[in-house]
Amino acid sequence: MENRTNNSKGERIMESQKMTVAVCLSVLAFWANCSHGAIDTDFSAGMQRNGTATAAPGSLRLASWGDTGSAFWWQKQDVSGGFTTEFSFTNGRSGSADGNYDTGFAFIIQNQGIDALGSDGSGLGYDGIEKAVVIEFDHRSRPPAPFSFNHLAIQSGNTGLVSSDHNQALGFSSFVQDLAFDHTARITYADKNLKVWVDPETWTEPWLDININISNSLSLDDGTAWVGFTGSSGRGYSVIRQWDYTEEVPEPATMLLLGLGGLILRKRK
Repeated sequence: MENRTNNSKGERIMESQKMTVAVCLSVLAFWANCSHGAIDTDFSAGMQRNGTATAAPGSLRLASWGDTGSAFWWQKQDVSGGFTTEFSFTNGRSGSADGNYDTGFAFIIQNQGIDALGSDGSGLGYDGIEKAVVIEFDHRSRPPAPFSFNHLAIQSGNTGLVSSDHNQALGFSSFVQDLAFDHTARITYADKNLKVWVDPETWTEPWLDININISNSLSLDDGTAWVGFTGSSGRGYSVIRQWDYTEEVPEPATMLLLGLGGLILRKRK
């Protein structure tokens, strides 16, 4: 009788260990395979385009020669818990008799609507949109200083209208390389910190790093907002080449602990 009891206990321990391994593998498989609200687009489908924005496989042209356009992913994304987005872009410029050029674009998070489009010129297609946080990539040669050359800016009107007036900027940097031609941008939002890089493989430190609570600032609907781009051009054009957007998710170790925690609770019951 005693041997049978010990064997029974041993079998139960082995079954428990097997179940632990199975749960761990299931949790890791779930983490690896679910999309987490990811956007991976070549712009030929899935985006609402407004104004003069046009799309072709592999490129989104926002504006050229006096035009203004915007484009937003067709489905709202959860931005409140954090995100990472990367895209490549090209700012083209055309010379003029006075040597001036003026073109640029912005990555925008907004809760106004999928058809939102702001003013042209220095408004870069976002000025006048409400409930928005804007990261501006401006490539220009036009007074007044210090806004007359290449610069990055973070603008927001909170739940009101956003302005392109850099005197109201949440963050501004004119210490960036020439934004003409081809570059890569990375933007992250985590723990209420918004960070912006240009060519992150070369420049490892962010060009902009500010503290902001996007959820509170924009009065979001269940933490979601429209994400996309706006642009305007005087003598040039702005094209987005490849865009990846991913909502933040727990690291594999965290997911594993969550799974094990659930298993431990179940065993205790």
